[in-house]
Amino acid sequence: MVEVFKTNIEDLPTAEQISGQLYRKFPNYRVTFDLEDCDHILRVESNTSPVEVDGVIKTVQYCAVEIAVLEA
Repeated sequence: MVEVFKTNIEDLPTAEQISGQLYRKFPNYRVTFDLEDCDHILRVESNTSPVEVDGVIKTVQYCAVEIAVLEA
């Protein structure tokens, strides 16, 4: 299961900080960024259960980053 989010993250250090926070809270998730995309994409993947969208959003927002589910 994969969820894709739009963020305002523009640099690698911030992406790494967010990844660390997400891995601490959700150790079974795979977190990747595509900062070259105009939406500064955050992809969160889980092989064991659905991604906790609200939990991911709250964790990222706690770090003062804007985030929203990317609508297809």
